[in-house]
Parts: sequence; structure tokens; C-alpha cells
Amino acid sequence: MKKIIYTYIFCKFLGWEVVGGIDKKIKKCIVIAVPHTSWWDFFLGIFTRGILNIEINF
Repeated sequence: MKKIIYTYIFCKFLGWEVVGGIDKKIKKCIVIAVPHTSWWDFFLGIFTRGILNIEINF
């Protein structure tokens, strides 16, 4: 249910799109997202984590 809500907010309401993903063979990696342009970056990260259904820590 969470994935459906996050996808709706992220894609339909905010107009963003998730393209690609992280290969399941990769056990651990670091992804750097810069520059932080506003405090909305945190929520975009939360939505992305919920949509991709992978463990993302920050």
C-alpha cells in the first residue's frame, strides 16, 4: 500500500519519474545526490526508497 501511495505522490502529484534502478547483484554501494536545492530533497529520497523497495540509509 505504501508503494502505491508513494508512486502516486511522486509521479502523479509531483511529476517526477523513476528511471533505472540498482542491480540486485550489488550488495552495497554509495550514491551521492547533490546539490541539495531545498528541504524537499529529504521527502524525494523517502519516496524513492519506498518506490524502489530497497534499503536506503542517509
